[in-house]
Amino acid sequence: LELEDGTAIEVRAFQRSEPRRARLISALREAACGPFKTVLGPGSDADHADHFHFDLAERRGGGTFCQ
Repeated sequence: LELEDGTAIEVRAFQRSEPRRARLISALREAACGPFKTVLGPGSDADHADHFHFDLAERRGGGTFCQ
């Protein structure tokens, strides 16, 4: 991801020593949960450690799944 100020942020699992990355990844996930029915990303599982998965497919019961 490239921020407006030109800062590049790599989408990957973050370390405790990276509070800015942690806040950004969490904010992106939270913002996407709602418009998208499934949101997976760093911290959810090994398959999504370096990218986000956004899905619009309806989930059983009409809910969302966000990790």
